[in-house]
Amino acid sequence: MKSLLIILSLLVLAFSTEYELSYEDGTCQTIYGVGDDVMQNLRVRFTPTSQVIGLHLTKGKVYWHTVSGGSDLNFHFNVYDPDSGFSENSQTYTANNLTQWLSYDISSTGYIASANDFYLATISESGNVGMSGSSQPPIDLRSAWQSLSYPDWMPINNCDLCLRAIFDAVAVEPISLGNIRAIYR
Repeated sequence: MKSLLIILSLLVLAFSTEYELSYEDGTCQTIYGVGDDVMQNLRVRFTPTSQVIGLHLTKGKVYWHTVSGGSDLNFHFNVYDPDSGFSENSQTYTANNLTQWLSYDISSTGYIASANDFYLATISESGNVGMSGSSQPPIDLRSAWQSLSYPDWMPINNCDLCLRAIFDAVAVEPISLGNIRAIYR
């Protein structure tokens, strides 16, 4: 009786490189955006570097700061590229009882970086949690806020918001680890 056994070995390696864009130094000394005004929006204008052009925006990273007596914050991200007209919201997230950096998966927005500036904003739906800001000079003047009471975007001149955009490059590269062998019995 003959049987044929074919063995094929193929390994596919995936590697990932994240690129994080930020305009603050991470010291997060200030709290911005705390208040009862629902829909308090905070944003940062980003200029893509050559390393991220063509890559997918995968995460938004925020340093939230809960204030005394603060409640959970329900929010979502908005990605907006005024040159292309791209505007997309992420799912809704809840931030609670925290004072730390947190990353959120916003790959569902489908944004791919071009050479144009884009904005990443957090849109608050409810809650009393602020975003931290870095007041270390120099201030880049890329941060702004708006709310129902103030519908025009207002520049933030005393700090850079602790909001970062993370892009990811994923490559898949097939590597052969063997050959096809036939064994007869």
